[in-house]
Parts: sequence; C-alpha cells; structure tokens
Amino acid sequence: MSRAAIALGLAVFGIVAASGGCSEDKAGMRAAVQDFGFTEVTLGGFAWLGCSKDDMFSRTWVGLSASGSRVEGVVCGGWAKGYTVRITGRAEEETPR
Repeated sequence: MSRAAIALGLAVFGIVAASGGCSEDKAGMRAAVQDFGFTEVTLGGFAWLGCSKDDMFSRTWVGLSASGSRVEGVVCGGWAKGYTVRITGRAEEETPR
C-alpha cells in the first residue's frame, strides 16, 4: 500500500471522528436500559462513577421498574463492546443528575 493511500485513509478517519462519527449512541443506550424492562427511561449527563476505565461512553438514567418504582442507574459502553446497565438505587427525583 502506498504512502498516499495510507495518508488518505488516516485523513478520512480523522474527518469521521471529528464530525461525530465516534460519538455515543444515545438511542442505543436508552434501548439497552429498556431491554431490562425499564420504561419511561430518561438519559442524563455524563456518569462520573459506575463505569469501567475501558468504557468510552457513560450516562446516568432514570426509569420506571416493572414494580412501578422509579430507579436510577448508569449505562456504559464502548465500540464493539455493547452496553452495561447498572442500577444505583431508587430515584428521588424525576430527572437524572
């Protein structure tokens, strides 16, 4: 492979990454939480705690459990890794922090 082809490939990768091609998938994160039976799921901000150092994305969330309780948690993920959903407790507020 020529140097020009490698340079072009790196330039295309850089443009895709800078344009948001490597951003978190909020719809996928919400769907991961809903797959565990939670409804009325609202994603919040960045989750500072609760995720692995290997996770690229993390968000807090609040949802309604099957028993009707409002619970909060974090959803974490990375490319080619899938999502991890963690429950951190009962929600005292209607919206995530």
